[in-house]
Amino acid sequence: MKIIPTFELGYYRNCRTGLIHVNYKRRHITVRLPLFLAIFPNLDRRWTGDVIQATPAQLEALGYTVDLQIRYVIEPRLIGKRYIAELLGTNQVIRVPAVNFRYITGVSNRAVLGSVSVTPSEAQRLGFVVNGKEAGQLDRLYTAVYSA
Repeated sequence: MKIIPTFELGYYRNCRTGLIHVNYKRRHITVRLPLFLAIFPNLDRRWTGDVIQATPAQLEALGYTVDLQIRYVIEPRLIGKRYIAELLGTNQVIRVPAVNFRYITGVSNRAVLGSVSVTPSEAQRLGFVVNGKEAGQLDRLYTAVYSA
């Protein structure tokens, strides 16, 4: 059995507009009722407000993301360009192929350096270790090529 941490968030429904107002850690967002009920299917539609428990996946689906900042710079090479990316607040620095980095983060083709906010799942797809989980798809496994 896996224990999943939950977070308390408060919500209330505005009867005039029909929108749901959600508050979590002093951050306020507004969500449409069908989306809110799709994320939390066990809620009673008649309730106009309450405090509920939410998993990290549900918070991410609502739009609350843990802001992880990545500082990046392009590696100056003619063939096979790569981005050197650093996850701020940690000691993690990785080299990512430019095509993958642009696809995951949405950075422009002309961007040579800067910083971008990513979700934990995007950071994990890039290859960073987030919450003790290593990258699955883009593992950096390089083998040395020796001349025979």
